[in-house]
Amino acid sequence: MSRFLKAFKHRAEESEASSSAPPQWAPAPEVSHRWGKWNEAPEEEFDAALDFCKEYPLQPPRLLPSDAVDRINEVGCKAWSLDYPSSPRFVGQIISDSKGGPAVVTVQTRPECKDVCLLSNLPIIGGLYDIQGKEGIYYEILINRMDGIVAVGTACRPYPAWRLPGWNRMSAGFHLDDFRKFFEDGDGGRDYTDAITRIRPGDTVGCGYEFRTGSIFFTYNGIRLPPAFTGIYLPRSQQDVFAAIGVEGRCDFQVNFGGELFRWKEGNEWAWRVEGHVGRLTGRSADLEDELPSYQEASHCFLSYRHLPRRMPLNIPGILVPFQLIIYPRLALPSLIVNDIRQIDFRALKKAGYRGAVFDKDNCLTIPHRDTLVPELQESWKTCRETFGDENILIVSNSAGTYLDAGGIQSESVSHHLGVPVLCHKSLKPAYSCIADIRTYFSSLRSPVHGHELIVVGDRVFTDVILANRMRLQSKLPLPQSASETSESKEKSGTSSHHQELVTSDPALHGEGAQGPLSIWTTGVWKRESMLMRCLESGLVRAVQKYSTPAGGQSDYSRFIIKEQSKSESSKKFGMIERLLLRFRRS
Repeated sequence: MSRFLKAFKHRAEESEASSSAPPQWAPAPEVSHRWGKWNEAPEEEFDAALDFCKEYPLQPPRLLPSDAVDRINEVGCKAWSLDYPSSPRFVGQIISDSKGGPAVVTVQTRPECKDVCLLSNLPIIGGLYDIQGKEGIYYEILINRMDGIVAVGTACRPYPAWRLPGWNRMSAGFHLDDFRKFFEDGDGGRDYTDAITRIRPGDTVGCGYEFRTGSIFFTYNGIRLPPAFTGIYLPRSQQDVFAAIGVEGRCDFQVNFGGELFRWKEGNEWAWRVEGHVGRLTGRSADLEDELPSYQEASHCFLSYRHLPRRMPLNIPGILVPFQLIIYPRLALPSLIVNDIRQIDFRALKKAGYRGAVFDKDNCLTIPHRDTLVPELQESWKTCRETFGDENILIVSNSAGTYLDAGGIQSESVSHHLGVPVLCHKSLKPAYSCIADIRTYFSSLRSPVHGHELIVVGDRVFTDVILANRMRLQSKLPLPQSASETSESKEKSGTSSHHQELVTSDPALHGEGAQGPLSIWTTGVWKRESMLMRCLESGLVRAVQKYSTPAGGQSDYSRFIIKEQSKSESSKKFGMIERLLLRFRRS
């Protein structure tokens, strides 16, 4: 294998070795049963499976064909389905063909169907693909009828088709007839849980794998059960792992790889979805020859990588911002600077005439790469929704809803968790085409919201603040002037509390009614990322505040700030940006 492809393997191994205490395989503590609880497979099938595994070695991890990567980018998790087995033991049908990809895969078998293992068409754990920002992978099955056996789990190819998941090499399974778990266990398995006594129509069973611990776990009707096995499929870069579902007898169930909302709510987050992992290149094949790659190998790597979502997408509109700042430096000035949304008085904003709100997602409302609201913001977010109304609030993110969001899956998840719409836009903030999409959305509402009635809240200057101020320029409204402190915040700066409240001179707000969009910069960081860029943005705002010449007097924005916070609400530590602002101010 060439140095070109070896580099992918090195990156995968370095990623896995970064943990100070890598997970180790540990035998399950439960006693292994010698015989099955209800059923036993014939001994000749047991022996045939051993011979099969000796004759056919495991496949090394592979890169997906470019057409598979294209399909993942087009329809997201709907690209996953089940391969139709060639074995005559399977008697039934697999319904998975619909326009744009099925939301779920339906499996219906007849009473004469014998033990058979159905594997996913694509791996759910890719040895050569990246896991940065991912917690693991997850899928579910919904039982409509089970007059026989259904088993849910994972397996590596090739796997003997006549054996249920968990019975042979590199396979784990949870059998729903006796509620025993199996991993490479051809005997009677181990007891798993007392939480399930029987399977009824409408029950949902899920299977997940956690990258950090190498643990496989299962869920029942949305409740996560304890880890079944720990430290399996390690090192992860040595194999591809597929979803494996065993069936026998007359059964009817649906397999959901994420096309519909999971019953286990955490599984709906981007950190657990299969399409956010498989397709993000980081590994290599298993050969070790030191030679140049063939044309097929090299083109395969390039085509796969070309279509993958980037970890740090190139934001051309953001890169061009500094050139515009030469002419309009005050584009970088926010109208209001707060630590987080808990300091914003949404009711006062509504009373002042602001009827709509645009919010960033990462590090403003959610932890980066997560879709759920930061728990500390629950009350403030509830107040915001009650004040403006859900349809008058719009999430505009440079991840969810963009071309990086395959099939719009992440935008659906964010909208589900936050309860408000997410804008689907082709251009990244602060592009003018993105602004046009925002205006189009608010103008299409039953009661249209105009640009001057908006607030724009976000944690980045070069995207969120610039976007709001570009909208002001389009509306021919003055840009924010140099910022100053209220008398109250001046007093606070000399005390042990580091809380700063900055207000900006903006003569446009001296009159009655809203004169937005009002840009609100949140400087608190829920998870540290891009800290160098944040420091640069902070320094830029400081410089513009210091050297820009105000066109008029100051407007007091303190009426839009909730000044008194309880200790519990103020428990979040101030970020690096705020500490730097305070240090500059004291010097």
